[in-house]
Amino acid sequence: MEMIKHGWLLRDDKQSWRVGGVDIDPATKTRREEYNWVLDHIGRGCYQVLDAAAGYVPTWHELPKMLAMQGYDVTAIDIDRRSLDMPPEQNVLRMLGDITNLPFANQSFDIVCCISVLEHLAPTQVVKAANELIRVAKKQVLITADNGWWLPELFGCEEHIRNVPEEPTLNPPVYFLEINL
Repeated sequence: MEMIKHGWLLRDDKQSWRVGGVDIDPATKTRREEYNWVLDHIGRGCYQVLDAAAGYVPTWHELPKMLAMQGYDVTAIDIDRRSLDMPPEQNVLRMLGDITNLPFANQSFDIVCCISVLEHLAPTQVVKAANELIRVAKKQVLITADNGWWLPELFGCEEHIRNVPEEPTLNPPVYFLEINL
């Protein structure tokens, strides 16, 4: 596993809350930056994407829709039954499931995204989820977490955590990790 990039997401200079052709609710605070980051860093030539713990709020959890609009086939999995009530989108399959025990074979997806989820799990669940995200990914894992300075160590990239910069002004500060497999 080779980490490509990691660090703090900074407040972007985009004036619009439209990301990837989709309007994002400004109340989400950091979603604009996170979704822009995913769209800018997602591997090209990859078509199967898993959005792990995709969420259930139609004006906030729009990453599956954005990715589908970019031409990806997206599986959006979440443990909350309300996620199945999200508006249907072409090329988006919604399913119930737990990111600590994903119901997929090894290397089922070219890219796995997990946006602002891991910081909400108990420590033992975080380790299980990290292992599952890596297990089902073929090429790339894209992760963000509020105050997530601990992400490189969690994913076995300890050599990259030296000199972690101070938290930026984004509130809450969001850390990103991009892993190439």
